[in-house]
Amino acid sequence: MASATSCSEEDFSCSICLDVFNSPVSTPCGHNFCRTCITTFWDDQAQYKCPVCNALFHTRPDLQVNTFISEGLHRSHPVVPLKEEYEVKTAQLGKIEAEVQQMIEERQRKIQGIKDTVDRIKADADRELADGVQVLTALKHCVEKYQDDLNQTVKEKLKSTEKEAEGLIKEQTFRSLKNPPPTRDWTMVEVLPPSYVGTLKRSLEQLEETLDIEMKKLPDLKPDGKKSSTHGHGRATPPPAGEGATQDHHQHVPGQGRAAEQGGAGLEADVKKATRAGRGEPEEPAGDLKTQELFKRVRSLLNKLTPQIFKPVMKQVFELQIDTEERLKGVTDLIFEKAISEPNFSVAYTNMCRCLMGLKVPTTDNPCQTLNFRKMLLNRCQMEFEKGNDNEKLFEKKQKELDTASEGEKQKLKDTLEEAKDKAHRRRLGNIEFIGGLFKLKMLTEHIMHDCIVKLLKKHDEESVECLCWLISNIGKDLDHWKAKPRMDQYFNMMGNIIKERKTASRSHFILQDVLDLRRNLWVPRHGKQGPKTIDQIHKDVELEEHREQMKVQQAILSKSSGGDRMEGRGGRGERGEEEEEEDEG
Repeated sequence: MASATSCSEEDFSCSICLDVFNSPVSTPCGHNFCRTCITTFWDDQAQYKCPVCNALFHTRPDLQVNTFISEGLHRSHPVVPLKEEYEVKTAQLGKIEAEVQQMIEERQRKIQGIKDTVDRIKADADRELADGVQVLTALKHCVEKYQDDLNQTVKEKLKSTEKEAEGLIKEQTFRSLKNPPPTRDWTMVEVLPPSYVGTLKRSLEQLEETLDIEMKKLPDLKPDGKKSSTHGHGRATPPPAGEGATQDHHQHVPGQGRAAEQGGAGLEADVKKATRAGRGEPEEPAGDLKTQELFKRVRSLLNKLTPQIFKPVMKQVFELQIDTEERLKGVTDLIFEKAISEPNFSVAYTNMCRCLMGLKVPTTDNPCQTLNFRKMLLNRCQMEFEKGNDNEKLFEKKQKELDTASEGEKQKLKDTLEEAKDKAHRRRLGNIEFIGGLFKLKMLTEHIMHDCIVKLLKKHDEESVECLCWLISNIGKDLDHWKAKPRMDQYFNMMGNIIKERKTASRSHFILQDVLDLRRNLWVPRHGKQGPKTIDQIHKDVELEEHREQMKVQQAILSKSSGGDRMEGRGGRGERGEEEEEEDEG
């Protein structure tokens, strides 16, 4: 029997699976197979026979483990020395242990960085809370101070008025008819109510200045989103410990400084919004900080605009940097809203628009193209003029809601609807006044004016009729020349038909009739239109009124003095006659 080392690979192969023996066993006929292969083979056969020699077995034979083949297979496998295997495994374990240790150290550094970041966040939060408490407490004290000042000012004015009234009352009280007070015309004596104009506005302006000062103390953001090194109220923010910690800080808490800045900006916006609401000013347009400062400056100049200081104010307006489409649009909206909300000063605002007519800026979409102030202003006027149709639809919808509302809600909805109608009516009339002023300054063409008149004539509602009469009364003289006379005759014929057909309310009839009479009188109004006066004109009017009052008082004193002398003369002659009668009786 040959040794296992000299046998070929075929001697160790199963004749069924043709692979190396796996758990080799021997049959009674002496052939060798894998245990699994011979067992599976016999399970599929009806008779038990050898796959090699076909020897038949009457019963399923017992299989014997072939130890020889098993040992031979063991000797044929490659054998690795134990020491070499130990060294390889030891090296692998050492490498794995080093990697695990490095991972542990990295995790520990990461955890420490997170802890440091949390500590810095807590410190920043405490610092922000302290700053917030300090700033808000200061603002609270300012509000309380301005409130106290306002209360004190109002009370002092009230006290002064009451003292003046008490003095007048005491002066009019007679102790005795024998000792009357000096002669005075009491019909001209009156107690004038104190003026509180500007008191609240000054308090709000002081509060706004205080808020601006506090806002400048807050930290600014750098372009990269980080806070500046100088913190509010003179404190310096300590730098993070290490570059890695800085990265972790900005990785885990992005936008922390931006959130604080937005919180401060939100506070400023809320306070300034309340301040503008107290002054009755429109909402502030959106934009960057420089643009907001520009709008604030324009709003301030508009509040100061009067006929007397028109030129100095316009000089300051020309110095403003209105160089973007956003800024031009914001300035246009501010001027337009101011003009239609204060129609009595429409002349000043239209003159301002005339001076700004040549202002141009590059468009946002295409810097090569320009957008001018005049075009933007006229578009704004046109939008407001055409808004009447939208308002009518909105009011109809609100009226339906009012009709279907419950009894408890009807009064509230009715008040809201009336207030909205009144506001829309005032805006529409203000826009008509403004459009007429722009036409007189040659900023609008006659064609546009005729188009407005035609659109207003097509409607017979009371508001449209009032706007039509207002517009024609303002610009009719400029339109009524020989070239446009046929069109003007047509307009007035239509207005006459409206009166005859009685399609509108009685008030509208009277307004239309006044316009017809105005044209018959060659556009000379019965009463001159009063516009805004300069300060000098007001002073002259006051001096003239005071002079008239003094003349009335002097005339009253003279008339009473001459009447008293005549009474004394008649009284003297009566006493003398009585004495003579007594002597005759004696």
